[in-house]
Amino acid sequence: MMSAAGNLGCSDTALRTVLDFASERTVGRKRLLDTQPARRELALAAAAMLAVDVTATMDNTPNPAIRLTVVDELTQEVIHQPPLAPVG
Repeated sequence: MMSAAGNLGCSDTALRTVLDFASERTVGRKRLLDTQPARRELALAAAAMLAVDVTATMDNTPNPAIRLTVVDELTQEVIHQPPLAPVG
């Protein structure tokens, strides 16, 4: 549990750093954060962190299949989202 918490803390800091960078960096005349690929990748990274967080807190669950179901549901939810609407 401690290892997962430490790794999640580092991942959270890294994701926030990337989010800060993407919100300040411009590509052409748009902020990087306003582009579809950047938004999708950040959303997938955040969803992956959420899945890890959920499974780490469910470590004492007697049925490991429940953890896999939660991760699978979160992953499918993010992957099958419709394209993001343009910002701005």
